[in-house]
Parts: sequence; C-alpha cells; structure tokens
Amino acid sequence: MTFVKRIAGAAAIGAVLTAGMLTGARAAAIYTAIDLNPSGFTSSVAEGIGDGQQVGFAANGGPGQAILWTGTAASALNLNPSGLGLPFSSANGVANGQQVGSAFHSNDNLNHAILWTGTAASAVDLTPSGFIQAAFAGIADGQQVGFGVDTSNNPHALLWTGTAASAVDLNPSGFTSSFGEAVGDGQQVGFAVTTGGNRQALLWTGTAASALNLTPSGFPNSEALGVGDGQQVGYATPATGVNNHAILWTGTAASAVDLNPNGFTDSIARGVANGQQVGQAAGPATGSHNQAFLWTGTAASAVDLNTFLPAGFTDSEAGRIDENGDIVGLASGPATAGNNHAFLWEPVAAAVPGSARYPAGATAAITKIGVPGAPPPPLIRPPTASIIPDRSRQWSAEGETEKAAGGCPEFQVSHICRYAASRSRVNRAMSKRGMVDRFRVSFCRRPSSNPGSVASRSARVS
Repeated sequence: MTFVKRIAGAAAIGAVLTAGMLTGARAAAIYTAIDLNPSGFTSSVAEGIGDGQQVGFAANGGPGQAILWTGTAASALNLNPSGLGLPFSSANGVANGQQVGSAFHSNDNLNHAILWTGTAASAVDLTPSGFIQAAFAGIADGQQVGFGVDTSNNPHALLWTGTAASAVDLNPSGFTSSFGEAVGDGQQVGFAVTTGGNRQALLWTGTAASALNLTPSGFPNSEALGVGDGQQVGYATPATGVNNHAILWTGTAASAVDLNPNGFTDSIARGVANGQQVGQAAGPATGSHNQAFLWTGTAASAVDLNTFLPAGFTDSEAGRIDENGDIVGLASGPATAGNNHAFLWEPVAAAVPGSARYPAGATAAITKIGVPGAPPPPLIRPPTASIIPDRSRQWSAEGETEKAAGGCPEFQVSHICRYAASRSRVNRAMSKRGMVDRFRVSFCRRPSSNPGSVASRSARVS
C-alpha cells in the first residue's frame, strides 16, 4: 500500500500542490509511505537501502528469511540461502547490487556472514577463519562491516572487502568486545565495550589502531550506528539520566550535536546520508510511542515521519536513508495487530519532472492532509504508465489506486536488554541486533523509557 501525506499547514484539506512547485524534500516535507510487507508473511522489517533496492527480512510466526525489495511489496524476493543449509536469515545492508546479512540454523544458532548478489542461489558464506560465527551489518564502497565471535566467545568488529580471507579485526586495544554497525566513504562506525561495561561509540578508518572514541563529554555510554558523507550518527546516554539522546557527529567527540527533539524523552539516530539523519524518538508528544524521525542537523529540524503513515500505525522506526532521501524502517499498530511491517518513505519532491525518478514532462498532484483522521489522498501518478522508469515506486504498473487499510514484552536475561524483543518476539534471533543480544546481554539496556513502544530496530521483530 502507498500513502501520501503532508505535515499539517495553513492550507485546508484538499489544497492541491503540483509536483513542479516542489523545490526539495526538506522544503515540502512531503513523503509517500509504502508498506513493503510481502504477501504470505505476517511481519517484516526493512534494514538497509541503496541503489534502488531495500533489504530486510520477513517472518510468518517464526524465524524469518532475508528479503530483497525494489520499492513495492510485490517485488519481494526471498534471499534465504537454503542451499547452504541455513534456513533462517536476515539481510541488513545493500549497495551496488550486493546484499549482506547473516543466516543461521536452529540446530546450533551459529550465525554466518552472508553476501548475496541478488538471488538466494548467489549466497556466499564469508565467516572468517578463527571466528566461530559472524554477521554483516552494512555495506558500501566495496567494504562490508559487522562482527565476528572468536573462539573465546568475544565479539569483535570486523571489516571485509568481499572475501572471508579479507576480514580485518577492528577490535581496539583496551576493549573487551566491539561491534561494527555501518560503513561509508572509507569510514566504519560501531561501538566497543570497556572492561567496566560501558559502551563507547567508535569511528574507524580500516584498522583497529585507527579507532577514534566519539563518546561525548557527560555521556558515559554511546553507540555509533550510521555513517555517510562525513557525518556519523547514533545515540548517547546522559550521566544524569537513563534515556538515550540521538547524536550527530562530524568525526570527533567534541563535534557531537544532541538531536533529541524538544518534548521527547528518548531518541536514537540510526542512518545518515546527504546531510539528513533518521531514527526514532519517543515522549509525551507521541504518547510515549516510538515514532520515526528525520533530522537535518539540529534537534529543532526534527520531522515526525509517523505522520505520513496510514491510520492504524502508531509506532515506527526509521533505520537507514540513501542519497535520494529514501528511508526504510518499520511501522506497527492496530492496523497490523501489533506486527511490524517493513516501510519505505520516499520524498515526493524526488518525483518532480526531470528528476531521476520522474521524467521531464510528467505532472502530478498531491492532496494535502491537515487533520487527523482525514481520508487518504489519491496516489501521485504520472499521466501514462509508459513514462514510469524502472525505479518508480509511486505507482503500480497498471496505475491502480491503492487504498489505505482501514506492549512490547521485555526480553529478560540478566536484566532488561537494550535490544528487547519486539512484541511477540517472533524472529528476534533473526534480526541483526537480536543476534548481537546473545553475546552482549551483560551490558545491554532498553532503548526507550516506554515499555509499550516498538523495540529498537536491534530486535525489530513481531
């Protein structure tokens, strides 16, 4: 399903804007929200985006399977590498026609780092020698990042360049364990754990010795979760509180900018590209529901992406953003009986004539929605299907109008885990962060002060 909404403004419902009037996604703040949940699956999560593709996983009452999309639910391609004897999987990153993630067998629950090139049959196991298991978290510019678990059961951040033999151990001196979370422009980000159990956001440039601690002053714990175009994002936990604050860095701890929006008690930034950051926030302003957010460098710039979802979706998270401003994540609520659905948000401004996604000469109209409960507007569409480029994701091939469809149990180990299982905990072990949970339960904590909100994308299952 595809939905178009606009943040409430002065104009009344029914005011029409032509696509040619839009000068940029930030100025118009208009997005389409596309439900990617594939037919036959009750839940799904989109984890990565790049070059017109989206990846994640889908589940149907049990552990999930890696999925590759090209902008619609109908495009879903199952990447599960059953040929490797691994029946469960998750794809976490995509770039240049390659997808990365992990897979495991329920017999041993050992994760294998998997690289695909568009089909299940293309799956290659890149778990390096000397590590009993591994998982990819991200891919960019010919590099892959994630973690591996050594024979002493310690997780180490790892960097690959396409083969198992290329793996470089990024675990810095003085840290007991580490995790690679994202890669871009020759930089890698993640975090490491001190002997005292504190998490410290790290920035690498290819070697363990290059590790730079990004933890801001006054924040004893932090993680870097995304990197791109010279910026890094993640979160930090203030010494005076228990809630997380979304953080933006530009290469140093001193550069940290607190993105936590006014009126919100908890936030996390997960992805960054082209000067835009995405993540989630929760607080009184959202009824303590986690909701997907977009920033452009400051807390005051925060845009609630949940407002672009159809009725019945009360919780959401944004996980990654690409250079076009397309965003992936998840949403859930009464409309899905609490199950997560993978979602794609696209800036409508990207569809102006002459853009890569919308050819010159095409026109479109957008109905402006200004009050809660208003009926969904019609899809934005070109005058004929013949001008739709392959990457078009606003219209079906037939140009048919799609219509809108009408507590998070905590995972206890030694204490509440930061990457708590989402709702029914279905497929928790399959998500990237769910796998990480098995190795860092002693130092994890919840991402939100709200026990009923969508769990961190680190667990992202329902």
